[in-house]
Order: sequence, then C-alpha cells, then structure tokens
Amino acid sequence: MNTLLLCFSNSQEAPLSNLTEEDQGLFDTLSPRQVLGHFQIVRESYVTIKSVIQRLETYQDNLTIFHYAGHAGKEGLLLDDAWARVGGLAAMLARCPNLKFIFLNGCATLSLVEELRKHKIQAGIVGTQAPVGDAHASTFSGYLYKYLSNQYSLGEAIQRAKDALNFSTDPHLQTRGLGENIEVLDSENWVFINPSGEADQWSLPTASINQSYVPNAYLINQAFEAIIEYDNSIKEKFDNEKIDDEDLLFKRDLLIDFLPYPLAEPLRCILCPDTDNQQGLITSKPSINRIRAYQDLFDSTISLLISTLLSQIRNLLLSPHQPLTISTESLATITQYLKGDAVSFAEVLRCLREILEKHQVPYFVEELKLLVDLYYNPNNPTLAKSIDFLMDLKIRFPYDKDIVISESLCRDICEMGETHLSNIAGFSGFWVRYNLQSYKNIQVIKFFGSLPKYRHKSVTLKSSLIAANNDRNRRYRDEPVSTVLWESQSVLLTKKSLKNDQAAFLNVAPFILDLNVFVKSDNNFFDLYIFEKFSSLNQSIYFRCIGNPQKVLKIDRNSDDFEVLREQFNAFTKNLLNINYWEL
Repeated sequence: MNTLLLCFSNSQEAPLSNLTEEDQGLFDTLSPRQVLGHFQIVRESYVTIKSVIQRLETYQDNLTIFHYAGHAGKEGLLLDDAWARVGGLAAMLARCPNLKFIFLNGCATLSLVEELRKHKIQAGIVGTQAPVGDAHASTFSGYLYKYLSNQYSLGEAIQRAKDALNFSTDPHLQTRGLGENIEVLDSENWVFINPSGEADQWSLPTASINQSYVPNAYLINQAFEAIIEYDNSIKEKFDNEKIDDEDLLFKRDLLIDFLPYPLAEPLRCILCPDTDNQQGLITSKPSINRIRAYQDLFDSTISLLISTLLSQIRNLLLSPHQPLTISTESLATITQYLKGDAVSFAEVLRCLREILEKHQVPYFVEELKLLVDLYYNPNNPTLAKSIDFLMDLKIRFPYDKDIVISESLCRDICEMGETHLSNIAGFSGFWVRYNLQSYKNIQVIKFFGSLPKYRHKSVTLKSSLIAANNDRNRRYRDEPVSTVLWESQSVLLTKKSLKNDQAAFLNVAPFILDLNVFVKSDNNFFDLYIFEKFSSLNQSIYFRCIGNPQKVLKIDRNSDDFEVLREQFNAFTKNLLNINYWEL
C-alpha cells in the first residue's frame, strides 16, 4: 500500500513549540483518507537515525511521501540530537521507486535539496532557502497537506498553501535552525523543485477508491439513518412497504418526500439519475455537473442554517428589549456576509451563535445548537472537516467558469465529495421535523358582532420525484378559514411542537423568498430563492434559485413587485447596523 512517512524531530537544547501540533495536525488532516484505504500513514514523532533507516528499508517499495519537520542546517537533519548526513538519506530515498514527494520543512534546507538532486530523484521536492519561523513552518505544512488531502495536485497545493500563508501575521521568531536568524518570513521561502517536469501534476493516491463505490448508496443510507432518528413514522413506513431488492430506491424516495424543499430538491438532483435542472444532464456517473450538484446541496444546507439564525436575530432586533450589545467585530462580519465579501463560514457562524446565546435566545430549530457546538468541537472534527472540504470545492469549481479536469480526478472528487456530504447528512436528520410554507393573498373576513377570521393561500414547500409542472403538490391551496393570522407574503419555517401539538413558525423573510408570492402571474407553483448578497455597485439584492443555482434573481431599488421584500431587508439593516441597506 502507498505509504506516507511523517518524521518529526525536536532538539532537547532548543525544542520547537509547534512541532507536536504539526505532527498531530497532519495526522488529523490525512487520517480520514487513510481510513478509506487510500494510503497508510507511518508516524515517527521522535525520529532517530536508527528509526528512519528502519522505516525507509521497510517501506522502500511503497514509500510515496517522505516528510521531515524539525531542526535542519547545512550539515543535514538533526535526528535524536545527532546530525544525519543528507547524502546517506538521499541514497536511501533514491532506492524508493514509488516516491512522489519529499518535504524538508526545516531551516535553509535548499542546500540539502541539491544533494538529493545529485541522486537523480524524480520526486517533487520542497525545501527552504533561508531560516524559517517555527510557527510559519507548521502553518505552511498544515495548509499544504490540507489541499493535498482535498485532492489538489502537488503544484496547486503548494501555490494555495503559499497564498494562504501570506495572510499570516504570526510574530513568533523561533526558527528551525540552531542559532540562526530569520531572513525570510513570507511564503516565497519555500521552494518547489520539479526534477521530472511532471511532479507538479501528482496528487495523493486513491488506490482502493472506486473499487466498491456505488454512487449515491452511502449518501442515501447515511441520510436515511439520520432522519429516522427524528421521525419513527418514516422507519415504520419503510419497514411496512419496502421491497428487498429496491430498499435503496425506497429510502431515496422517503428522503425526498420528508425533507424540507431546500434540502430535498438539490438532493433529488443528485439521487435521481438523468434529471435535467437546466445545469446540464446530471447522472450518477462522475462529472463536473455532479460535483456542482454537490455544491448546490451544500449551499442550500448552509444557507438554510444561516437564514434561520439571521431570522431569529431579526426578531430579536424588532422585539421590546434592553439595548443589544453586539461587538463591532461581529457587526463587521455580518456586514461582510450580507455584501458577499470573502468571510469564512466559521466566523459568520461564530458571530450569530454569540449574539443568540449572549441574549439568551433559544434556537428555533433546537437541534441547531447541538450541530453548532459539534462544529466547534476540536475533539470531533468530522463535521468541520467535511464543511471545509465542500467550502473549498466551491472555490475550486465556481458556477460561472468552465472547468476541465481529468476523468480520474473527477471520479476521485465525486466519491470524496459524496463522503463529506454524507457526513453532514448524518448530523442533519433533524430537518425532517421542519417544513417551509409559503403564504400569500391574505383576506380578512369580518362580520358585525364576530371576531375576524382569515383566509390565505399557502403551499408546503416539498420536492417530488414528479416533474415540477405536473406535480399538484407544488400548487398553492386555499387554507380553511381560521382565526389564526399567518404572516402574509412570506416564507415560514414551521415545526410541530411536541409540548402542545400546536404549529410554531419562524418568518424567514427576507432571506428566503418564494418568487410567486411577489410576482403577479398565472403561474400557480412556488419558486424558491435564497439570499446570496447585496451589491453596493448596482444597489441590488441577489437571490439564488434553490435547485438551479445558475438562475439568479436580482432585485434593484426600483423593482415594482418587491417593495415589501425591500422594506423587510431594510428593516433588518436599520435595526442591526443603523443604516439603510443601500448604504452597506
């Protein structure tokens, strides 16, 4: 099996404070791929001359990566407080026929790299041309292996790691050389040597990937197990009606029937082969369109979460209360999010969580508290790593660019992407307890001597295996006359309270909208969009269609049909930021 040898060496005289963190961090990054059988990781946390010789001899035929982190200098690598001459190391590495990448993450290792090149090693090599800060060395290697783990080529991973490091302002000056001064602190200190001219195209091995891969099977099973935890009636329906040889398809149908539309519709595009949603033909086979369907489901999942929390903050702003105390940093982060600026999901979520919990506002979707806590739990990084992978996928394969990738890379990313989507689905089964409902055309019925009653048109936003234009469940219906006033021209997130069996709702305007609530037309089907950004360049609010992300709704300040929505958005920015939305 392909083997990654990770060697770390500290000096008793000058211990490196970040080396242990680098050791653990690289293992945490790479170990999910090891579990999938793509390669094996061999760690030498306290490497010695004897142990590195033993490891190189044992794994000679299968060694793929040799990584060294620790003190280095012109003499060689410091192992167990003794200098290992690089000439001997180079000779041993030259006997490894499968070696693809050598990373010498110590101070001024470029001179050592030259010795490696004398042995005609064809692997890509990264070394440093000057003394390097300990913290910077750890940070750079962390970024590099993160991108390699996300199946970037070696050349791409190195460049992205350099770009990421350029944002670092870490002031620590301890070096990975003994007694040397730091001369270069930026990312250009790391130099990539490409002896064969092809090493930059290499990516991490996926030897066992795809051998038993059945597209959609893992995603369906993980998502189904998650939803039956929150709705036992689904399991009963499955047990009573399943046909053995169609179990997977029946689970698929139940997922699409029971999940709310922002999750069910993009999920349908992935799980139902040959579905045309105007992005091109999506099949279960690996393709760019399938990768983008992953992105659509992920975007909808994240947007639903953020929209729910923002709606609760809007309610908090509009309710009688003591003045809210929201930090300047949090306000700046939310402003960045509203404008579509580059801001991390982790930072946006942290701000929203802080506001709700600081003001003791219970989560409307109660299970979101557990999900958010899990995301920040360092002892269980599965959710955070899967979100990070899919966030990176959005950057790598943007909707507005034609991307060409190899068939093998596409296949690898499709399987890895499904694994990460499945991880998120496994934590998100609680959404079956919630629906989205669209209400419009409120009418007041009032007779003398009686209390007012109300009539609405409404539709529960559900996906379906039936083509949209033939699905009567997507049509608006007249609600029975009721004394309950539902908010008009809005999309409501509804749940059924377990305490009193009464429906509870959260108005998610202006972050989620049903176009046909606002636009006068003969179309009697809902058309759901979710907030994307406000653009100060053209004073417009942008929404992206759920299930068809290439379809974008632009609402400018003069759009006749959307006066109510603009007022809703402006009320939010006025109360939160004390400015009109067009002043963002």
